[in-house]
This record gives sequence, C-alpha cells and structure tokens, in this order.
Amino acid sequence: MRPTFSASPCAHLCTMTTHLDQVVEPFSMFDLRIRLVPDAPADAIRLTGLGARPFADGIAQLLAVDVDAVVRCIPTTEITARGWDVDEAWASAKVQTEMLEVPEEINSIDIGGAQMVHVFGERHFLASMVGVADKLIAGHGHIGECGAIVSMPIRHSLLVHPIADSDVRIAIAGMIPITRRLHTQGPGSVSPHLYWWRSGTLEWIPTFFDGTINGVDYYPSDELASTIAAVIG
Repeated sequence: MRPTFSASPCAHLCTMTTHLDQVVEPFSMFDLRIRLVPDAPADAIRLTGLGARPFADGIAQLLAVDVDAVVRCIPTTEITARGWDVDEAWASAKVQTEMLEVPEEINSIDIGGAQMVHVFGERHFLASMVGVADKLIAGHGHIGECGAIVSMPIRHSLLVHPIADSDVRIAIAGMIPITRRLHTQGPGSVSPHLYWWRSGTLEWIPTFFDGTINGVDYYPSDELASTIAAVIG
C-alpha cells in the first residue's frame, strides 16, 4: 500500500511542460537542483515525460534550474541532448541542493508540549533538503539513531521532530493536522503525509485526520512502533 491522491494536486505540471522545446537560458550541471512534487497518478504521463524519479512514497523528484529567478524543470531528454550523463546530473543536483540551498528561517515550535522544528525558505527547493535534516536543525535539536518524524507539506517548508523522548506521540498528533493544512494551503504542495527519517531515508507513516482535534491517528510500521515504545519506556 502506498499513499495516493484522488485528484491531481500539481496541475502546475501543465505549465511546467508547456514550453519544454523552447530552451533559451544557458545553465551548467552545477545549476541543477532537485524539486519535489506529488507523485499523483493523474500526472503520470507528464512526470514520465520529465524523467521524474521516485523520492519517497507519494513524492516524485524532478531536475530543475533557477535561472534569472525563474524555476524551470529540466526533462532528462534535455540532459542527454546536452551530452551529459543522466545519473551524474541527478547526483550533481542532489549535492548542489543539499550543500548550496540555504534556509531563511529555522524555528522551534511548541505543539501541545512537544517541540517541532520548522525549516522555511522562499526558494523552491527547501523541502528537497530533507535528506540532510539532521544538519539543518543541528542548532535546534539532535537527530539520533532513532531518527525523526518529518514532513514536507510544501516546497518551502520542512517539519522535523527528533525521536528522543516520551513526547513523540504528542509531536505526531500535532504534526498530522499542521502538515495537512499547510499542504492544502500551498503554494507548491508536496505531501500531506508524515515520514520516518533515518539517515536520510524516508518511510511513509499512514495517518488519519478528519479535520477535528480528536480525529487524528497514525499507523506506524512494526519497526517504528517498537522504536517509539522503546523511547517512551
């Protein structure tokens, strides 16, 4: 089972693929970045045309450049047309995104007695930095061997709660509605779901939210449930 979307939440892909054959701006492999979008079935054809790759359950990744303050997704056919190796282009985009993109705000927020770190940036690639979440929040929290609960509701935001003490269940209960609402509001919605972050890898956490305070629940994997139980003691 994997997260799905009932409708296309990234209709902006229509715009992103409209002028793919009208390449005018020069860029190098070092300008490439990773851009996250929902992996929606309704967008499957457009995502395939762009050469999208899986990022996490329910999320796809695209190659993109930000030239003259305009973000354009780069189809992998354009990468090969330039004579570049596609795998090298993806590797370069990942490195440049995680090393050169800079958050504008990092704040610790109390959510019902648990601490959540909100990482925010105006550029389109902040959520794409989730792989180095431990480094991003180093001044606000420590992600240990148990990992963290994270979400990327929109391209500009990353929410993080290190799994370290007994408030993890409170944090999850608070992050579910916050993530859903940010995802609904946009702009640049990525995912309404929570994920278990461990050393840069992401495991989808099924969640339930009916829009009320009491209508919140989550369904961890056996491994995550055991980790949470061990932390709570």
